[in-house]
Amino acid sequence: MRQSRFKVERVWWTEEHRSIQDYVGLRTGVSQRGIVAIRPEEDFYHFVGSPNFTLRVFNNGQEFAGTSGADINDDSLVFQVIYEPSTHIQVTALFTGDIEERQGQMLVEQYGDQLKSDIVKVPHHGSAHLFEPFSEKVAARFAFISSSGTHRGYRHPRKYVVDLYGETAFDSLT
Repeated sequence: MRQSRFKVERVWWTEEHRSIQDYVGLRTGVSQRGIVAIRPEEDFYHFVGSPNFTLRVFNNGQEFAGTSGADINDDSLVFQVIYEPSTHIQVTALFTGDIEERQGQMLVEQYGDQLKSDIVKVPHHGSAHLFEPFSEKVAARFAFISSSGTHRGYRHPRKYVVDLYGETAFDSLT
């Protein structure tokens, strides 16, 4: 682990146990440093000293317990950062991890329009395993895809996913 310039006191994760070397290294490093590691509740969180920020956890990774494939991807933490610099201004960013179709559908069914966000990190590197109505409910003005493009076997992001989120972003700008 890299040396941090700030003290990490708590780590949120889904309590999944994987044998991937980097993941094991992260868990070991957190444990050795005495950092509290918990699965957050699906709720709103407010931070002392940051009254303009709220964090809302939509999915804490307990619905699809598993250790590989879609099960572990659908267990990704899904949370929204809400920034309110003044009474009439609110900016929201939705972070989706690697969720796939089943979790996207559950989130739409459970939260619907509450998922609406100004900014979205597109689920699972823009993979083909998505629930298309999710992008419509999020209706983000800005969509970001985290993908190096070097994993040719996965072919992330998929063009139709880029187009899908591009259409949603374009529609919300008009």
